Amino acid sequence: MKEENSPALVALRRQIREQEKENPHIAAQIASRILLDKLLALLKDDSGVHVESAFAMLGALAGYACQQSAVYALAHGDNSHTVMVVDGADGKQYLFGDAINQPLAEAPLSLWALLAGQTQHLGDHELPDLDAIFAHVTQSVGTPEFGKPRLPPGHDEIRFTPQESLELLWQPFVASLLQALEVPAADWPLACGLAIQELMAQGKDVLAPHLAATIVMECAVPMSKIVMKN
Repeated sequence: MKEENSPALVALRRQIREQEKENPHIAAQIASRILLDKLLALLKDDSGVHVESAFAMLGALAGYACQQSAVYALAHGDNSHTVMVVDGADGKQYLFGDAINQPLAEAPLSLWALLAGQTQHLGDHELPDLDAIFAHVTQSVGTPEFGKPRLPPGHDEIRFTPQESLELLWQPFVASLLQALEVPAADWPLACGLAIQELMAQGKDVLAPHLAATIVMECAVPMSKIVMKN
């Protein structure tokens, strides 16, 4: 997505402008497909795609997208929700507040709503313990355990930690994709969430949907709190 004026991108932006009145989320939908394709290509090797790593990376990106969407809204005058800065015992700062929790777990199109809905749609009626995930993240802030996802037994190996995923992909990959397609900031988390929904459908015979949802939220919740250096 380096060539913002490439013919392909110009065509996609034209398609978005033509359809956005009837479908206000069209930019996020298109971005989600490109995001998933590029991430799977990045992770593919001779053995295929390590699906747990794909869900972990998408979860980390989705969590941080929730934070960045909230920060953008606040910076542009939306004071309907709040963000609080918390100082950790490790000397780092962390962000909390309902402005982040809305796209993460509370709004109708939140990441959690998309995961739970897709899990059940795919015939899996078991869901992760969301309260336990939030509690663990809150309790581990400022400790060495923060940001270490508690992965399901048998699925506990991922190629990149959540923070490594952000450092590798957020600025050169996701932020440039979202900006190139002019995805509204409020839909940044949705773009990631839709990519995750599609991967859940593609991978349901390899990884049970509720396990995929667990990996995603174990990575998304802590990454919605961290402060990344530019």
